[in-house]
Amino acid sequence: MPDYIRWLRARVGHDHIQLAYAAACVVTDGRVLMHRRSDDGQWGLPGGAIELGESAAAAVVREVAEETGVRVEIEALQGVYTAYRHVYPNGDVVQPITVFFRCAPVGGRLGGDAESLEVRYFDLDATPELTNPVYLDALDDLRAGRLGVYR
Repeated sequence: MPDYIRWLRARVGHDHIQLAYAAACVVTDGRVLMHRRSDDGQWGLPGGAIELGESAAAAVVREVAEETGVRVEIEALQGVYTAYRHVYPNGDVVQPITVFFRCAPVGGRLGGDAESLEVRYFDLDATPELTNPVYLDALDDLRAGRLGVYR
């Protein structure tokens, strides 16, 4: 958890707050990169909180590398996803403001940090079951070829 979020949570507890995130649809040969999260065991798209002073673009490159071991290049802005509510396993409640980028892998190798139990590519038509609505919408937009989405 970034220091800023730790600082904020110390003041508001688990209360519902807005936080800014950057996430990626990393695509190669019709497959999308996903990781199984260590906090809830669910599959998702790589990404995370934008740190204070960091751009969304820098955050997505950093987060994908940390969580998956893959270095990426941003190809396009997929969209901005804002109409969601998420409750973390620890009880923290957020309205995530997520900037999704369409990215291509340019190096590294599948691995990841302690936030990922497993990392792999899935065919776009055979992704694992997802429970997070923002991931569901982002994958729907990816499959439909939509860019510049705002929700």
